[in-house]
Amino acid sequence: MKNLFKRSRPPAEYRAAEAVNESFPSGHALLSAATFLSLGILFAQGAKGTALRAYGLAVGATTAAAVGFSRVFLGVHWTNDVLGGWAAGSAWAATCWLVGRERR
Repeated sequence: MKNLFKRSRPPAEYRAAEAVNESFPSGHALLSAATFLSLGILFAQGAKGTALRAYGLAVGATTAAAVGFSRVFLGVHWTNDVLGGWAAGSAWAATCWLVGRERR
């Protein structure tokens, strides 16, 4: 998707870390949302009790959020780059959740 959009990153003077490729979507935000939300969903599906399910989902969402916020904080992405990454990663996690529900 980066080659499709070819969006430039924030100016170098704002960056606390080096980045070399295009900006949209944030690959870190996409992969963290896909990974940690999927793991949270898997944990919640196997957990006994509502509190434990909520805990698993909250840990997954908080971890994905922390990665996304760090990308903006480091100045290597614009906010909507991270939002786009989260959207794509969340779509993947939702697809995994739907498949998991159907396989039960």
